Amino acid sequence: LEQARRTLPDDNLFQDEMWKVSQMDELIQQTKHFLKTKRYGEAKQIADKLLKLIDTPEALLISASADAYHGIIAPSLEKCESVLAHSSKSVRALTVKGHILFLSGDLDSAGVLLKQALRYSPENKETKEIYTIYRKVEREAAKSRVLISQFRTSQNISSVKMAFEHLTTSLSDENIPIKTPLHSRFRAERAEAGVHLHRYPAALQDATIAIDVNEQNGRAWVAKTNALIGLGRAREARDDL
Repeated sequence: LEQARRTLPDDNLFQDEMWKVSQMDELIQQTKHFLKTKRYGEAKQIADKLLKLIDTPEALLISASADAYHGIIAPSLEKCESVLAHSSKSVRALTVKGHILFLSGDLDSAGVLLKQALRYSPENKETKEIYTIYRKVEREAAKSRVLISQFRTSQNISSVKMAFEHLTTSLSDENIPIKTPLHSRFRAERAEAGVHLHRYPAALQDATIAIDVNEQNGRAWVAKTNALIGLGRAREARDDL
């Protein structure tokens, strides 16, 4: 386009196309910057503008990422699938989809896709970074699951205390935005641990936040009910159910 513009400097068609390409590139770079700096609201606004101009694979994947950070999972996965339908081995699309599944709380499926992307491109910087984040969070989640399981078997309260601390570590991870289902999952699990520890006010707060993020989180509703009962608010617990 730049060569055509120089050849035909007075042609408005090329001038318009050059402006459009310039706008798209600027919006892409802005969205990437806002995602990197964790300014997710601004990233989504820019990504929405970008998709009104064009629906290229890169635009779709950037928009998918921006949506996922806001907990908008199903539409973001659809955007990834539309890219993968044309290029099933796209490392970028597999990486973005794996990251979205991670944010959705489906850690098993996320791991499968991220490993697949790494097989196709072992040195891909973006994939390696996201896989590192995934592994760190997955390890903490696995530890808390084992500890909760041990508590259910042995009623050893120290197991729950340790699980509570692992979940607190996960919730403090800046790579898990509060609006994502993964954050809701960890909030619900910590609320459950809080109930076992008789920390009912904290458990109620965690469960309430988990439900606000994802009202389909059944564990959060159960934890909220048990926290209310522990606080002597059985009627309120019944009304919630």
